[in-house]
Amino acid sequence: MFNVRYIPTQFRRLGLGVAVAALALTSVISPVAAAEKSPETGPTVPKPDGGASIAIPQKSDLQVTARGKELKGTTTYYYFTIKNLGPAAASNIHAYKEAHTHAIIGNGAALVGQQSWTLNLASGQSVPVTVTCTPQTGHYCHHANALVWLDTNADPNFSNDVATIY
Repeated sequence: MFNVRYIPTQFRRLGLGVAVAALALTSVISPVAAAEKSPETGPTVPKPDGGASIAIPQKSDLQVTARGKELKGTTTYYYFTIKNLGPAAASNIHAYKEAHTHAIIGNGAALVGQQSWTLNLASGQSVPVTVTCTPQTGHYCHHANALVWLDTNADPNFSNDVATIY
């Protein structure tokens, strides 16, 4: 039966040293290899082996922010902002907005003001979005949503791609 006590301490230390070196090398090389595969270009950095410089990929980072709501008569206006936080421009952004109404009595609900469209945003650019909710008789405006997504799934932070106002 195999027992670790039969392996001299020097060999165990050597094995541990090789494992740590392999882990360190992998953590340095992995981001470099991933950057080489990206078609988007950004600043360049030299390779660890002294080879030609490579470009660091840049991505767009979309964000939807809830700004507030306003009631004018029986119509509720919900205000959102869509912004590109990333260093890269974003093209062919899909956006969607909707408002939800609920019945004053009972369980009825309906979607109103829903719309989808595409847009392009340069780095740092933003656009305002207004969702208009005019409920049918016997209903009230409950909340509104706005969301965005990219076909390429290139957004590094999906958690800020949707916002809701109640």
